[in-house]
Amino acid sequence: MKKSSWQNVLAIVAFMLVGALCGFFGVEPLLSSIEDSTILDSLLLGVFGLVVLLLAVFIQIVIHETGHLVFGLLSGYRFSLLRVGSFALAKVEGEIRPKLLSIAGTGGQCLLTPPQPVNGKFPFVLYNLGGPIFNFVTGLLFLTLGLLITDMPYITTICVFLGITGVASALQNAVPMRFGMVNNDGHNILSMMKSSEAAQAFWLQMQVSGLQADGVRLKDMPDEWFVLPSEEGMKNCLTASLGALYCNRLMDKHAFSEAAEQMDELLAKDSALVDLIRKMLDCDRIYCELIGENRKERVDGLLDKQTKLFMRSMRNYPSMIRTDYALALLAENDGGRAWTVKEMFEKRARSYPYAGGIESERELMVIAEKRFAERAISS
Repeated sequence: MKKSSWQNVLAIVAFMLVGALCGFFGVEPLLSSIEDSTILDSLLLGVFGLVVLLLAVFIQIVIHETGHLVFGLLSGYRFSLLRVGSFALAKVEGEIRPKLLSIAGTGGQCLLTPPQPVNGKFPFVLYNLGGPIFNFVTGLLFLTLGLLITDMPYITTICVFLGITGVASALQNAVPMRFGMVNNDGHNILSMMKSSEAAQAFWLQMQVSGLQADGVRLKDMPDEWFVLPSEEGMKNCLTASLGALYCNRLMDKHAFSEAAEQMDELLAKDSALVDLIRKMLDCDRIYCELIGENRKERVDGLLDKQTKLFMRSMRNYPSMIRTDYALALLAENDGGRAWTVKEMFEKRARSYPYAGGIESERELMVIAEKRFAERAISS
């Protein structure tokens, strides 16, 4: 089994262990406090425990992202975007506004623009560790409260749940591993401590995110930022992601043939690209194929079961909607479904935090429409 697969299994086991610990230390004592408890009591307490567990996880996500924000600002970073679930606060035209953004495999996100390097270095440890630190400290505080409060069993249970999920979240994010489709904070820190090239890649990606929040498109950013990584660089997850960024910029510049060629090379390599980026490249490659040669066997090969599941999980993301739009027009020849997809795009565009990204995706959708019209005429 691949290392990433083992880590995914470990993550699932860890979540099950957290649930078991919460049940044993939180719900079981509550059940024991009820005299002559019935099966109904057990069921109700089970539901109560599940609800509290979900709320505790959500609260710890908020605490985690707040930790990144606080330590990032203290390290000289500038605010760009803070997301919990699909709700985000983004800096748009100098103002912080509510937006909607959902990314598969992530519960939250805190994007800040890092300060300029001094002697080639910039602070990254505290910013990345801020989330786990906040989780760990609040987790210990809640566990302490749970031990001190003995006469209010329901409050004790809530504190225990918040404490266990806090400590678990701290470990899950601080111990270097790939969690789900992305690498965790500890993994990023370790990568940057080992490689100055990886640290530079992290700095560059955060700079790009900051400019995107300001409405700047990839094609309008400095050329020197977009360079394909070396073979050695592709072995590091942070550096390897620059290859995807390079392809993203080619897409924005409408250099589709070159983008398709580079994506094929990146996806064929045994690199450190995280699953999230790989799948997003797959979807962009599908688009390039559709507006290009549009070979059915090639499209079907790219659009496998895993890619379909990924597109479904990212169905509200603009680039996924754009690719689905191209599929409806150029693979299915279904104008009715394409219209429905386009309406969905416009709905999501209103709450998407990156105006430049929406402008770019609209252009790509127009290109798909033109290809559809050209093929309709030629046939």
